Amino acid sequence: MNKKIILGFILVFCSFIIINSNVVKAISNGRADIPSGNIQKFSDIESHWAKENIITLTQNNILNGYTDNTFRPNEKVTVAEFLKMIITAGNYTLVRIGDNIWPDFYVATALENELISDMEFEDYNKSITRYEAIDIISKYIDLKGVKASKNKFKDLDEKHYDEVLKLVNLKILT
Repeated sequence: MNKKIILGFILVFCSFIIINSNVVKAISNGRADIPSGNIQKFSDIESHWAKENIITLTQNNILNGYTDNTFRPNEKVTVAEFLKMIITAGNYTLVRIGDNIWPDFYVATALENELISDMEFEDYNKSITRYEAIDIISKYIDLKGVKASKNKFKDLDEKHYDEVLKLVNLKILT
C-alpha cells in the first residue's frame, strides 16, 4: 500500500489541503486485501465536497459512519479518530488491552509503534490540530533523508517548518 496515497485521502477528509486526482484510483487498486463495495449509504454526504473521498476511505475500511446511517462530514476529527485512520491505513496489528476496543486499542497501537508518545495527549476525544496530525504523519512516514521543499510559508510555526516542507516535497501536503 502506498502511504502517500492513504495519507492524501485522510488529510483531504480531515480538511487539510492535499494531493492530486490520481489518488482515488490508486487507493482503490492498492488495497486488494479489502473487498470493494463495503460501503453503507450515508444520508448526509450526497452534496458534500469530500463525498468521493469518504466513499473510497469507507470502502477501504479506513473510515466508518454512525449507526444512524450518517457520516457527519462537517464534524471535526478527534485525535482517536485520526489514530484509527492511520493505524488502519498502515495495516498495523492492533495491540489488545482490556475489553474496550474504542479507542484503547488504537491508542495502545499508536504508542507501541511510536506514532505518539506517552502523555502527548491528555484527551484523545479532542479535535486534532493540523500540527498534531503532521507530528503523527512524520512518524508514520520516515522523513529521514527527505529533502525539504523550497516553498516558503510565512504562517508555519518554527517547530513544524521542516516537517511540513518535507511533506510538501513528497506531495503529501500542498
